[in-house]
Amino acid sequence: HRGANHLSVAEVLYNIAATEDFYGNAQKARELHAEALHIVQNHYGVGHIATGSNLLRLAKMHWGSNDKVALKYSSQALSVLRSHREVGDLEVLESIAIQLHCYRALKEDEKLDKFLDKEISYIQESTKVLKKTSMSPHLAFACSLLGDAYSLRQCCPQLRADAFETALKIYEKQNDLRSHMNLFRGLVEALKDRGDVLKLKTYVDIWGKTIEKEIKRSKDVVDQRLIQQRNEHVKYRSYVDGVMSKFQAALVETKLSEKSLNAQIMKQTCPDAKCTHAKVHSQAGNVYCDFCQREVKAGESSYGCRHCDFDSCKSCAIKQWDCVR
Repeated sequence: HRGANHLSVAEVLYNIAATEDFYGNAQKARELHAEALHIVQNHYGVGHIATGSNLLRLAKMHWGSNDKVALKYSSQALSVLRSHREVGDLEVLESIAIQLHCYRALKEDEKLDKFLDKEISYIQESTKVLKKTSMSPHLAFACSLLGDAYSLRQCCPQLRADAFETALKIYEKQNDLRSHMNLFRGLVEALKDRGDVLKLKTYVDIWGKTIEKEIKRSKDVVDQRLIQQRNEHVKYRSYVDGVMSKFQAALVETKLSEKSLNAQIMKQTCPDAKCTHAKVHSQAGNVYCDFCQREVKAGESSYGCRHCDFDSCKSCAIKQWDCVR
């Protein structure tokens, strides 16, 4: 009655594609989805928001099975959606996430670096905007994406840890940690680089409990993702046990409290050449260099990272941070 190119036909094709995907017929689902997308494009035009949303859906269907195709569709989706949506939009962030992971999977490092240069400020701005709203699931996704971007850039461990921890806390409130256990690895790596022994132990414990809870829930069903998570967790558990034994010995030797010793360890390990915070120049006195421990007197140049709470005299800054001259 309505013709092969009517929008209602596209809607039926989407529904059939979803059913095929549910029953494991992924290739058939992708073919039907592409056919539906063609109808939508013919009806609305290439630059319409409906076209952008459907390009994203198709990118998701190819993601993991054909990353080159997923990259193509997500790139097209991002171009369309960005022109219609405000900062912090979930579909725009999803398009960025797919491209990041596809570039990484395809080992296209140069293109990945250029893409990060272009998009990291958008992701940062999105997290700021979403923190002002009550859209917690969207904020969690934005923070996890920001954590991934910071990890790819090898940014300051504190920045990475903050992003992943915020995302995990939101998912924990929603009782949805099991769907986002991959974030634990990013957080634990950041805390390990940061030297935050106490938080590292806490989150490795939570990670382990979450895995065991899901294994009990799945009973006889073998879930390869859970097995992979457990194997990764075992490696970090072993590392943490070794660190904690040294930490306990240091507590006895220094007679410091746990928090004080932990703070000292973090101050020694956080800042490095990978820290992307602004290196603050100051003429203020009463500053001690965290590299050589020398006092930087009033009138002398000192450099530091306020986020990391770290200070350096000029000579150490030149050695440690190439950007300081």
